Amino acid sequence: MANIGSQRIELELGATSTDDVVQTLADGAVVLFNVALGKSAMLSTTMDFTLNITNFLNGQFLSLLIMQGEPGAKNITVPAGTRVINNGLGVVGLSDDPMAHDILTFWKINDTIYCNYGKNYTPLP
Repeated sequence: MANIGSQRIELELGATSTDDVVQTLADGAVVLFNVALGKSAMLSTTMDFTLNITNFLNGQFLSLLIMQGEPGAKNITVPAGTRVINNGLGVVGLSDDPMAHDILTFWKINDTIYCNYGKNYTPLP
């Protein structure tokens, strides 16, 4: 057991962690990302959606890989109060190319979630 700042951490030999789990999220008008099941996720989507993040603790980082179907240019509404890079105003627009992959990262500090994204990860020609 160790105390780091205000967090207590207990480690056991042979204990498992969700840090290396990449969960597959279910597509829908509302997409649930339960951080207790893993801090990384992927989603194949066919529509615009609202992202609901649960069990997201202070100081955690999350990653979400999104693969979208045709047509591209889907929109994601992120949790209320999220600060999105480039003045995103709570919405992230995905790549225009439906075959491209986009990656969103989230960081929670106190009650604020910060969102950054990389768009248009395409395969080599």
